[in-house]
Amino acid sequence: MKRPEWIFVGVIVLVASYFIYSYLSREKKFKEWELVTSNAAVVYEGKSLISTWNKLVKSEVWTSISKIEDVKRANESLQLLDTLSGGNGQLASLFNNQHSIISAHVTSQNSFGLTYILPLGKNGHTLFLNLLVNLQNDYKLIKNQRVYQAQTIYELEAEGNKISYIIYKNTIVLSREAFLIEDVVRNIQDKFAHNFIKSYPVLSGNPSFATDDGNLYINGNEIPLFTNSFLNVKNKSTGKYTLADAIFLDLDINDTGLLATGFAFEVENESLTSTFKDQQAVGFNLMNLIPENAAIIEHFGTTDLGAWYINWVGLQHNDSINKVGGSKFVDFIRNEFIQITLQSNDRE
Repeated sequence: MKRPEWIFVGVIVLVASYFIYSYLSREKKFKEWELVTSNAAVVYEGKSLISTWNKLVKSEVWTSISKIEDVKRANESLQLLDTLSGGNGQLASLFNNQHSIISAHVTSQNSFGLTYILPLGKNGHTLFLNLLVNLQNDYKLIKNQRVYQAQTIYELEAEGNKISYIIYKNTIVLSREAFLIEDVVRNIQDKFAHNFIKSYPVLSGNPSFATDDGNLYINGNEIPLFTNSFLNVKNKSTGKYTLADAIFLDLDINDTGLLATGFAFEVENESLTSTFKDQQAVGFNLMNLIPENAAIIEHFGTTDLGAWYINWVGLQHNDSINKVGGSKFVDFIRNEFIQITLQSNDRE
């Protein structure tokens, strides 16, 4: 090979080596989603947290969901922070236009806890520190800190209420439940190997509308325990199977309520969603038959209820089910039915 050719090959090798080295050595861009732990039951993501929350509070659906204790306390906390930040939209300027994340975790049979993951933005850290100063002056705030697995956890206590938080890469993660913050720390120390999005990769990359009010990402394995945690009447109909392995919902809030549309994802595990394979949905035509004291309403509607029933029987793994009688009954009721759990004095 002639000398000019050797020089040309050498230049190509050097350039390729530089780009390979740059690619391998560059720091991976951190995403707030990596902080969400795998045990989250429901994860909300929105880019205008305060504006969306205010929109929800003004809607008709707020009358119902504000009775949930954790939701009520979350609203009180946001109102307090807004007051301490000086009002005038300062709190909204901190969290709006940032991809804020709220995850819900089952903490007991009758309760769930919330974890807030909030990017602080360019000036957010300064405003947050100002909030702490105002808290210390006006509410006799007690501030402590401890080290857990090489990460500093800060604890704020005022008037019997306690909040734990950490700051990681200019992102604040806070919760009323200290052990949920410890879960996040373990996730960080584990280099995000088993977080929510790693456990449910089908939920990443779903389309959403630019004008929506955020997205919900649901862990199908945890949703029965999650819904039961804030219901006086426990839902026992699910059995051993799940609704779906994972669910993605796009949210839209208006004056009359909340609309959620999206996808339920099938996996190898058996789920109620899999029983509707190759089916088409039908309209909800039985609304007027639902009594006012209904606690839980489950609507089943499909174009071929007979085929759905055979799939549902297979999901039960129960040989004592009368398949023949069940098929005749399903054929009789055509293409939709509702299962209703009623309120009762003994909570059953």
